Amino acid sequence: MEALAGGLRARGTEGKVPVVVAVENRGKKPGYLAMKVVDNLRKDRITHFVQTTIKKEKQLITDGFASYLALSEYGYKLEIRIVGDCQNASKKLSWVHSLIAYIKSMLRGTHHSVSRKYLQRYLDEFCYRFNRRYWPS
Repeated sequence: MEALAGGLRARGTEGKVPVVVAVENRGKKPGYLAMKVVDNLRKDRITHFVQTTIKKEKQLITDGFASYLALSEYGYKLEIRIVGDCQNASKKLSWVHSLIAYIKSMLRGTHHSVSRKYLQRYLDEFCYRFNRRYWPS
């Protein structure tokens, strides 16, 4: 996830809080959402997130980031979509990028800024509400 403040974009930019995001693709609608603040984007962190969040029989669609490639060693089927630039990213991995934009808008609009210390709590709340949006109660 990019920084919650303005500035440069993309992975590895200084001052950004790395967040791993997974969203179920149900065609015209996104399904289950999970977001996790991580210390770094090394393969061990991403692998742990995926193993605790996604069943092995699911196919993963990624942007080809090197840390994701290790997931095939753990029995996950990968489909890699080469993104190239920010404009293509939102087209090729639309639900992930849409939901990142939603949470960033919510945080900027409501809280204006969020410290790293509490970011996971805000992400948990967003995911909780999002994953229960169709529950009648």
